[in-house]
Order: sequence, then C-alpha cells, then structure tokens
Amino acid sequence: MRLLLDTHIWIWNFVIKALENEKNEIWLSPISVWEALILIEKGRIILNIPPEQWVEQALEQAPVKTAPLTK
Repeated sequence: MRLLLDTHIWIWNFVIKALENEKNEIWLSPISVWEALILIEKGRIILNIPPEQWVEQALEQAPVKTAPLTK
C-alpha cells in the first residue's frame, strides 16, 4: 500500500512519536482546557456528562501534567 501524506499528517507523525516516547513529560496548557470548554459551550463538542466532569475525567485518564497559568 502507498500512502501520500499531506503536511498536517506528516507533522503529526512526529508529534505522535514524541507523545509515545516515555522519556518525555507531557504538559497541558490551562488555555487548552478553556478552549475545550468554549467549544462545548458553542455546541462544537457534544458531551453526555457535564463539562466540568468531562474535564476532570479527561485529566485523570490522560498522562499529562497541567501547566500553571502565569503572567
């Protein structure tokens, strides 16, 4: 099989490898949580549980550290 990758997929290939590398610490910006909540509010993400509960569960399940929000 031959696969022709567009730029987006080609770059994501490197991101996935970095995410899978156990030597890397993975951090999540609090702005990402805020952006997800905005998308939920706008109806672009549909949940079957309250948004706050979803965020809590997502943070528990993902192997990420939450970065502090600083100036």
